[in-house]
Amino acid sequence: MTYGIIDVGSNTIRLNLYQFEQGKLGLLLSKKYNAGLAGHVNGGSLTPRGIQLGIDTLNACRHICENFRVDHVSVFATASLRNIVNTDEVIRILRAKTGYEVDLVSGEEEARLDFLGATHALNIQDGVLVDIGGGSTELVRYREGKLEEAVSLPIGSLNLFCSYVKEGVLPTASELRDIRDRAEDELDQVSSVLAGENPVLCGVGGTVRAVHKLSCRWFGHDPAECCVTAEEIQMLYKRCKKADRALMMEILGTAPDRIHTITPGLTVLRAVVRAAGGQVVHVSSFGVREGYLYDRVLPVQKELS
Repeated sequence: MTYGIIDVGSNTIRLNLYQFEQGKLGLLLSKKYNAGLAGHVNGGSLTPRGIQLGIDTLNACRHICENFRVDHVSVFATASLRNIVNTDEVIRILRAKTGYEVDLVSGEEEARLDFLGATHALNIQDGVLVDIGGGSTELVRYREGKLEEAVSLPIGSLNLFCSYVKEGVLPTASELRDIRDRAEDELDQVSSVLAGENPVLCGVGGTVRAVHKLSCRWFGHDPAECCVTAEEIQMLYKRCKKADRALMMEILGTAPDRIHTITPGLTVLRAVVRAAGGQVVHVSSFGVREGYLYDRVLPVQKELS
């Protein structure tokens, strides 16, 4: 069977199409829409413009799924809809205008699904998992391959950009310090998740993948080596303090769709790595979407069959 998973995030809306045969999951198509819903929040509510963006994007996803004759489509939302005050209204409108029932995933559940997805791509035994999204950051502490604690923080690459960057697309050195301080303050509230020495971290999601791509470009690494060291993250952070044209061109050549969010996201990643005592971050190709498929979709389909 083919499965469509639509992830309504704060920064991007992603459609992944999968084929599941003989216990193996294969990615058929991945489509990303830079909707930036977190940038369309006013007074805590998603604006009519933001809602329309959601409608248009979901209908575009529906068109793709129909063309591919996808057997089953699931839609879920994370911080994009759980961090607003008009959540119920938005979900109702999306259902009426697109026909999709949007499943709202809590922060802690998102972290658990991140971990579940990552375990299908990496052999992870002990450490901390981090997923820096557009509107939130999820952290998981795991030991002997089992989840011990999962938390969600209300900081993400896009909402930090919207809150702290006043002009332009790159944070100034002063704005970057403010973002760093905010990230460190949030991490202080969940110190138990990061306690002790955690030399190996697992990173999932678009921000971590973008940082990995930037690291490969700057340090000449083979992209097939899916890891980035704490030293490299620190060097990237120091380079980002100088928000000049050269930096902008480097980012445009690496992750153009994240030109405005990669430095806030990198700052959060640096803070997590330092707080956890990390030495290296292994980048997983699987995350919340795959976790959702394994946890919420495949078991139900198995029961129905």
